[in-house]
Amino acid sequence: MSQLTNYIQKELDKGFSKALITKKLLQTGYAQQEIDDSFKSLKSAEPLLVRKTIDTIHSDVQIKWSKWVFAMLAIGLLLFFGFLIYLYSTGEKAVVEKNIVSNCDNIVDIREKDICYLKSAANGEDVCDSIIETSFKFACNGKVWMLQDCTYEMLIGENRETCLLQKAIENNDTSYCYHQEDFRECFATLAELSGDIAYCKDNLQCIIIIAVKEKDPSYCKKVFENNSQMSMRCFDFYIEETGDTSFCANASFGCGFEELKTDENKRRYIEENLYKLSSYEQSEIDDELMGFAVEFLDPIFCEYSSETFMYQDIPAKQLCYIAYAYHTQDNIACQLVSQTYISLCEKLQECGVNPNINEICEMIE
Repeated sequence: MSQLTNYIQKELDKGFSKALITKKLLQTGYAQQEIDDSFKSLKSAEPLLVRKTIDTIHSDVQIKWSKWVFAMLAIGLLLFFGFLIYLYSTGEKAVVEKNIVSNCDNIVDIREKDICYLKSAANGEDVCDSIIETSFKFACNGKVWMLQDCTYEMLIGENRETCLLQKAIENNDTSYCYHQEDFRECFATLAELSGDIAYCKDNLQCIIIIAVKEKDPSYCKKVFENNSQMSMRCFDFYIEETGDTSFCANASFGCGFEELKTDENKRRYIEENLYKLSSYEQSEIDDELMGFAVEFLDPIFCEYSSETFMYQDIPAKQLCYIAYAYHTQDNIACQLVSQTYISLCEKLQECGVNPNINEICEMIE
């Protein structure tokens, strides 16, 4: 069995229709003839029905039967066996349906019992009057299972996600996606099958799903070309998902820093990428630099913090060094702090105990 045939069989097993599978394969580059041949090969592999034949009578009897006698005999036998099969199948069905209803009666939870009755009604049982909840009874009387709009699947809680996704794809209708637990994945599937990224709108998670699946982070720029911050965040997530740091130039400040070894290269990196924070307020820039100093345990970020912007009468640069010392739990790091704030830096071990420094502790934790 070919790779294409294996794929088709798996999709059929998931419950997807032939039309939907064909549509997806055509969009991925397969020829119509190739797809049709694969479907035919699956059909030809099905087991053949065993047909019974009537053997000719033993030659020893030497009794000659006319053709019409053979025909009548064959027809009679077929009718006889057909009648037996009918009796067996209807009897078996009655037993199964009786067991289903009986099982429903034994369920204690009202909702679960109503679901059981609704499933029984879909199988042909006249049990709608046994349902208690109004919504289920209304659905049962309206034969909701015949609507083919996923309402039945949503009510019984089975094959719900598959049905909604298939309807969304068949109708190119995103409204079905909103009923799914992960609507972003539904949007991404529609965008992937149609080749139209517009289905994602401005949903960042949807864009990332497509970008990762297609191994193409350029989607981040296409969708967020007028929003540099969102574009950088999109690249951040793409790099996080794929581990491909070659796109760090398009990502947020800090991407690729940990790969640098020398202070010279680190300073060059910071100076070349500080522009990515240009849209921030000064306080936000200082917060970012202090955060990176703590995240990478590297005080070199503090060199670029403001000396004039104050936090609780402490310059942002000094607070950055204090935060670095606090998170390294090394009082020697306090030597980076100016003489005015060394004593405060050395008291950080009293955080949570000394109420006089609690505000500073909250800012750097």
